[in-house]
Formats: sequence, C-alpha cells, structure tokens
Amino acid sequence: MGSDSPEPSSTMSATDATYSQICPTKLNAHWPSSIAPFDHTTGEFTKWSNKLEIFLQQSGLNKYIFAPESKPDCLITEPNASIEPIAHANWLANNDLIIGVIQAAISEAEQDGLKTDRSAKECYNALKARAQCKGLVKQVALICKALTTYAPVAKPIEATAWKICDLINRAFVIGSIDRDFLKCIVLLN
Repeated sequence: MGSDSPEPSSTMSATDATYSQICPTKLNAHWPSSIAPFDHTTGEFTKWSNKLEIFLQQSGLNKYIFAPESKPDCLITEPNASIEPIAHANWLANNDLIIGVIQAAISEAEQDGLKTDRSAKECYNALKARAQCKGLVKQVALICKALTTYAPVAKPIEATAWKICDLINRAFVIGSIDRDFLKCIVLLN
C-alpha cells in the first residue's frame, strides 16, 4: 500500500499502470485562417502537407502521420487495447484530434467522401492519393507553365528560378513523368 503507482486491475495491465506510453494531447492553437484549406485543384498538396506537419509538430502529434524516410518505424501506431487500455484510449483521442485538424484544414469539396473512421495516417494517405490521382491535368498544366515561364528583366533571376523549380517540384509530387507523358506535354504546349 505504500506505493504511489496505481495497482493493476483487470482493466489495466501492469505496464499501463506504471507507464502510459501515449499521453492525451490538447492542441495549442487552431488551424491558421491565413493558410488556405487544401483543395486538389490548386496542386499544392506538398506545401499544405508541410504546413500540416509543422502544425501537428507544435502539439507533438506529427508522429501519428509523418515519419522520416530513414526511420519509418517511428510512427506512433495504435496500441493493443487489451494490453495497454489507457495508452489505447489516449491514442484514440489523439487520433480523433488529428482527423479534426485535417478536416478543418481542407476544403469542403475535399471533405466529401473522406474516410474519417480510420486512423489519421490512413485518412491522410487517402487524401494524398486523391490529390495525386485527380492531379494529372494539373500536372500537365504545371509543367507547361514551368516551360513557358520567362525571367523578366526587372525581376531578379533567383525569383524566377525559384518559381520554375517550385512548379516542377509540384508536378513531380503528383506523379512520375515518363517518355509518353512528356510527349503529351510537348504536343499540348
């Protein structure tokens, strides 16, 4: 009885009672209204995704969705409810919070059909896949725009170069470009 830690019960494992691996989180802020909601027609998924990651990072929730390529196993995955019920309940609450952030950060058109009854990672991946699939026409438009961008004499060359590189980066995020796709772009240009 002299111990300060709770005694394990039938609903709480010894691991869960002594060390809760996942803590409940509260958001420190709301999604900034200065950031336009994501809409696939803009072709700005990568920029939006980077802003989402930074926003979630401020509350320590980024590891539910984002993991470095060098450490893909550092994602916070759903704990087993029978082994760690408290950690599982906290994970579910944090997961719902992230899904709410995603919904607040996308356009109403993007919200239609978005599956929110899964993990935040699955919700994010579905949104990303939708953005990439609907973006083929946008991809052609981005590459055509990059190919037709000229550097005005009055503007620094760095600004134009950055704009062209940004357009190309956004096009490649949508999908890879092969020989046949490049032929289509040139024919349409």
